[in-house]
Amino acid sequence: MALTNAAGAVGAERPKLPETFEEDTWKQLQLSVRAVHEGQPVEQSFEELYKAVQDLCIHKLGQNLYNRLSAECEQHIQKQVAKLVSQVPDLPVLMSSVARDRPPCPR
Repeated sequence: MALTNAAGAVGAERPKLPETFEEDTWKQLQLSVRAVHEGQPVEQSFEELYKAVQDLCIHKLGQNLYNRLSAECEQHIQKQVAKLVSQVPDLPVLMSSVARDRPPCPR
């Protein structure tokens, strides 16, 4: 089925995205990811967040989103590890504490 654009022309092109669509959408998602990392409430509904991700993927921006999410999570993990290390400067004590406190692996 051919798509019709706003001018009524028939074609297979998707509607043109606003120039700042990717960056604006990422900022919304980033705020939500950071809220989760910080244990704070997320302002947007899960439906809105899902739609934002879906829109990025539909417009072939999924790889960029994946890269940004990966970097955001990596940054959070690095901060948490640094915080732990600063609290327990003795690495063997830290590692034994982590090993002792982690839940058992499911079998």
